[in-house]
Amino acid sequence: MINSYWASIFLHSFVEFIAPGVSDHCMSLTWLFKEVPVNKSKPFKFFNFWAAHPTFIKVVSQSWLQPAHGNPMQILLTKLKRLKQCLTRFNKENYNMLSDRVKVKRIELENQQLLTLKGQETIEKELLLQEELYTLEADEVAFLNQKAKVQWIKYGDKNSKFFHSTIAFKNKRDTIRVLVDDQGNRLESFEAMSKEIISFYSNLIGTADNMVKDVDPNLLKDLLNYSFPYQASSSLFSLRTLGI
Repeated sequence: MINSYWASIFLHSFVEFIAPGVSDHCMSLTWLFKEVPVNKSKPFKFFNFWAAHPTFIKVVSQSWLQPAHGNPMQILLTKLKRLKQCLTRFNKENYNMLSDRVKVKRIELENQQLLTLKGQETIEKELLLQEELYTLEADEVAFLNQKAKVQWIKYGDKNSKFFHSTIAFKNKRDTIRVLVDDQGNRLESFEAMSKEIISFYSNLIGTADNMVKDVDPNLLKDLLNYSFPYQASSSLFSLRTLGI
């Protein structure tokens, strides 16, 4: 119902369709601005273009080689948790506000080109800014490409406007702003919606299914600890020889 221009201008717009009842038309409620119920911290996500940074391997190695204590699983969890913190800091130091940095660098290059055309500066500084802008743009495209989850676009395409609109549509589709419970109450706050979701799945998990038969735990133990009999290996070899 909307185009990319709308998605970029009205980032917080929202539409809700009402049940039609006996009619064949649905009434829609549209908000030009409707805030997300809460702005929770985003989960950690690894971006592939990090690996191209010249200090990436060094950051990972320094974090991973630090000692950790406990059993093998505890050691692995400790190292992963520590590496997550290091990579979060690495991303903030090198790629924070990436799209804004691209815009600033583009303006800086344009101003430098004017100075070069006037003969006030040499071409070397302009070429350096071009290389810096190219690197930033490549990182931005890789970031937006992975975030938009677009697989079919060719590597090297720099249609960032397309990526931004795709991400905007994806965020709208993945964001829940209203829930209606079994009593018909509208839930719009994060606390009310989270409580309803937890209650729904808690009741769903705690419900016994009469169609599921009880299983003897010893049967599962036998299956998990099953060992192929040595005496049967000769028969298996014979079947393999015959090509069966």
